[in-house]
Amino acid sequence: MYGPEHFLPPVRSDAERETDHPVFKGFQNAPVGKAFARDDIRDKVVTAYMGLIKQCDDQMGVLFDWLEKTGRMEDTMIVITSDHGDFLGDHWLGEKTFFHDASVKVPMIIYDPSDAADATRGTTSDALVECIDLAPTFVDVAGATRRPWITFWKGIRCCRCCAAARPRPAITASASTIIRPRRWPGGWGCTPTSRACSWSRITAGR
Repeated sequence: MYGPEHFLPPVRSDAERETDHPVFKGFQNAPVGKAFARDDIRDKVVTAYMGLIKQCDDQMGVLFDWLEKTGRMEDTMIVITSDHGDFLGDHWLGEKTFFHDASVKVPMIIYDPSDAADATRGTTSDALVECIDLAPTFVDVAGATRRPWITFWKGIRCCRCCAAARPRPAITASASTIIRPRRWPGGWGCTPTSRACSWSRITAGR
């Protein structure tokens, strides 16, 4: 169905491969990083990935047909997004670990049939929206009451055009990862046992 001729080459450079940053180099040398550095493996994975996207698209079509036939398209908000992207070989990496575009620049498509969305219908927004913003938005749209003890209420409610209702001055991320010596030689400064290690990381670039 799909092949290498249907997708773009990876975004990466030899300079990135020569990095002396211990964490970045550690992820490049991890099994998934080494695998995606090989074009033959990347071609197979991305081919399957595109097939799975096609399957999702087909099944959403089935759902949308049902919503239209039953009249529920008139009172149903539909949001298509993801919690993260995937490097798929970009920057000699796999998975999602750093703040490159491939990992964090995830599209969000919203269908909102309400009259309140008419003013911004068909428009786009470059505002920063995080996953924690979605739950309070959906609860508010449904007219329900937020429960203050639920932690994900810390998100910012999105307006009808899906731009943040107030500016978000900064974003900070930290990761708590179980370091396993068989996968991460040296433990990156952590004791090489099954112990939780935390660090903050900000990585720029596309």
